[in-house]
Amino acid sequence: MTVAEILLDFPTLEENAVRAVIAFAVVSTEQDLPVQAVPNIA
Repeated sequence: MTVAEILLDFPTLEENAVRAVIAFAVVSTEQDLPVQAVPNIA
């Protein structure tokens, strides 16, 4: 779903607000997901 599609579905939102929520979600996801360890091949 694009920002434009979200704005069509929710016309009271502003583009900057939608982009801010997306950015927040990205950062939150990166912090919450466990990262697998890289195997030591040396």
